[in-house]
Amino acid sequence: EHSPLFFKINAIAKRVGIAGTVAAAISFIGSCIIGFAVEGNKATAIVDYLVVAITVLAVAVPEGLPLAVTLALAFSSMKMTKEQNLVKHLDACETMGCATTICTDKTGTLTANKM
Repeated sequence: EHSPLFFKINAIAKRVGIAGTVAAAISFIGSCIIGFAVEGNKATAIVDYLVVAITVLAVAVPEGLPLAVTLALAFSSMKMTKEQNLVKHLDACETMGCATTICTDKTGTLTANKM
């Protein structure tokens, strides 16, 4: 079972991927139109246009997004530990950070992980 944050990150990644693909297609088509119709380049220039389009697509992918999310969850785990709330899994920080009431047994632990 995935957390809500996981679904949001996947949705953002899909949007960025679609936007990058559209930008790469526009770059390739625009380069072909300008290169062939306006400047009169040879057909071998299409390789250069394709390389530029692939570069645009590769740059559009956010490589640091998973690392940034992991670091944010680690910092929130440390903050929750300072508040006497031990979190074993980083995904729990997302859920427990928004909690206003925590139901525990007589020892003060969540044994079944369910309420």
